[in-house]
Amino acid sequence: MDTMREMTDWFRDRVDKGVMVLASDIKGRPQIVVAVSDALVKDGLRAGDLIKPIAKAVGGGGGGRPQMAQAGGRDSSKIGEALQVARKLLADS
Repeated sequence: MDTMREMTDWFRDRVDKGVMVLASDIKGRPQIVVAVSDALVKDGLRAGDLIKPIAKAVGGGGGGRPQMAQAGGRDSSKIGEALQVARKLLADS
């Protein structure tokens, strides 16, 4: 999870306007991180709001700050579904 959080810092340092969603199976458990650029946070998009429905797809929950949020879950086989939820949320934003 530390590496995923470092990747969100890298992303936010280099991307002016964007969202990044990372998901991985770490020791048999799904872990998800969402990063939102400062420009999109100013526009009202919040990582903490995005992570909740994404995490629900893997049977978990999460939260965080407007720029970065993380979540865990119980079912790694649903990571693909969680990423689909993320795509839909972002397309609808």
